[in-house]
Formats: sequence, C-alpha cells, structure tokens
Amino acid sequence: MMYGSDERNGCEAMRGGVERARGASFPRQDSQTAAAELTIEELTDAAELEPLRTEWSGLFDASKEATPFQSPEWLLPWWRCFAGRSLWVLAARLRGRLVGLAPLFIYTDPASKERRVCFIGNGISDSLDILVAGEEGGPVAQAVFDHIARRARLWDTCDFRDLPPGSAVLRARVALELSEQVKPEEPCPVLQLPRTPDRIVPALARRLRDNLRRSERRAWEQGEVLHEIATPATRAELLGAVFQLHAARWSARGETGVLDTRAHLQFHEEATAGLQARGLLRLHVLRIGSHVVAAQYILRHQQRAYLYITGFDPSFAALSPGALLTRRVLEQAVRDGDREFDFLRGRERYKYLWGAVDRPQYRRRVWK
Repeated sequence: MMYGSDERNGCEAMRGGVERARGASFPRQDSQTAAAELTIEELTDAAELEPLRTEWSGLFDASKEATPFQSPEWLLPWWRCFAGRSLWVLAARLRGRLVGLAPLFIYTDPASKERRVCFIGNGISDSLDILVAGEEGGPVAQAVFDHIARRARLWDTCDFRDLPPGSAVLRARVALELSEQVKPEEPCPVLQLPRTPDRIVPALARRLRDNLRRSERRAWEQGEVLHEIATPATRAELLGAVFQLHAARWSARGETGVLDTRAHLQFHEEATAGLQARGLLRLHVLRIGSHVVAAQYILRHQQRAYLYITGFDPSFAALSPGALLTRRVLEQAVRDGDREFDFLRGRERYKYLWGAVDRPQYRRRVWK
C-alpha cells in the first residue's frame, strides 16, 4: 500500500555499519572457487544514498532480471517524495565490490505500532526485489536474509510485495526461529513481442483487427493522426498530458487513479527526468488534429517494456484512441529491440485482447 502523511512516523534508531555474513559461499567464478568473505553494510541516513548511485547503477545495468523499479532513478525520488520512515538499505559487498542491494525501510503502523520491513518503492512500483547480478545472486540474497534475521530486534514483520517469479527474496531461506507465508498477488499480463512490427496486428483476434482498421479510418477523417514520443525538450509537456488524460479516464469512472496527490506528481516529475536520461523511459502521445487524445507512460530495460500509466480523452472514446496508441507503442517497442511488453499488474480485459498472458507475482511475509 502507499502510506499517507499520517503514517510517516519514525522507528527506533538503527546503527549503521558493516557486519560479516556468516555461512555465505559462492559458486565457481572465472574458473576458480570463490570462498570469499561477504559483508553487509547498513545505510540508515538518506545522505548516504546519493554517493552510492554510481555503484548502484552499475549493479542495475549488470542484472538481467532487474526492472526500472529497482533503478536509483526510480527509488531515490521515491525516498525524497515519500520519506519520513526509517531507512534501512542493506548493501552486500564482496571484497569491497557491490554485489547486492536491498533498498529497505522500516514503517511503524500508527495504530498497531507494528514495525514492518518493506522495500523502498512500495505501493507505486509493480515489481520489487533485492538487486543482484549473475551467479552471486543466490548467496547474496541468502546473506541479506540472514542479516535481517540477526537484526530481528529492529522489526516485527517483513512484508515483501510485488515479487516476480524468479525473485531473490523468494529463493532465500528463512531462519528456523521465524515464521513465513508466501501468497500470490495480482498478476502482470505479459505479451511476447514478434521480431518485426508488421507481425503485431495479424496476430490479433479478427474483432480487434477490424476495430483498429475502422478506428484508424475514422480518426483520420477528423484530422491528422500523429504519434509523438517525448524528447528531453518535450518531456514535461507530454508528462502533463499523461497526468491530465489519466485523471480524465478515472474521473469518468468516479475514481481518482494513481496520481491523486502532490507527492505523486512531484515524484513522477523528478523520476521521469532521470529515467529518460538513462534511456529507461518512453512517453507516448497520440494526437488527432490539435487534440492529444491518448497517452502512455512506458518504462523499459533489458529488452522489456512496461506500461506503467495510460490515459485517454473520454470525449474521443468512440475512436478507440487507447487502442490506436497501443498499436503504435507496441510497434515502437519492437523497433527498439524489446522482446516483451509487460502490461503490469491488473487484469483489465484490454490487456488480454492484445495476447498478453498472466505472469504471477508474489507476496512474502516473515514474522517472529
């Protein structure tokens, strides 16, 4: 869940420092058996995060399973915009080299006073995990979990949400003195993309193909149809269009959507600048004549694209602007070299019309 301003109480103070992990061993690396020492460093001051950015970015780039939700461009703005909790970032180092990062915080429930360990990014991120890379992933995740268990006096429960199927958190063993529960959460429908853009529409059901053809023709009858992708110069303008159309879409349903506070808007304004600079962002809009009628906020990394926010102008609903833009977004994803298109959590019907198949997500709770 996302926490409101009344839930930003701090937890007991935590000592930073470095502790040697016990019982951690590593697989064969560079044809040699690495019986190396692993250390876990605790970062409890937000001022310590920015100096970590370069190493963090290197680890993120090296991880084939990482998502943009684990990047410093996403998580550092999250901390700045939704701060007030007790930071508890665990950095795993092997001979001084950063090999794993668990960006955690401890939230104290204002009613129950329960101290809950969660991932930074919780609530507005669709996939979270310990950041690891390569063969070191399993032992690093286990060392992080063992460290969490040894520091159990700091917390009452650990609540790790939105975990992908191959999550390092799911693979780590829990200490015998602790209890745990793993449950499925809302899945993410994922589409496997073809090799060329011209194969997207022929793979669709006939009804959707016919609807796209009719909507395209009718849209052109109302004005020129243009697909635009944000540049650094137009990012702020197109992000504003995403905000406006997302709000319009949900307002038509009598709901507020996911951009309902100033903190959320501030977060996305800051995060998108960094994400775009790293090549992790695509903001798409569709114009019919002078009107912006649909917008999509896309994240991408490691040949995967993620549909984070979408919106359209309800007054143009008869032209299916969302579908017209989705076709163009998928075609661009293929041109960018992406192999998967993740519609992210939620079982909205339109995702399956494009051929997406559910990929499970999990929640793991640990308690004393």
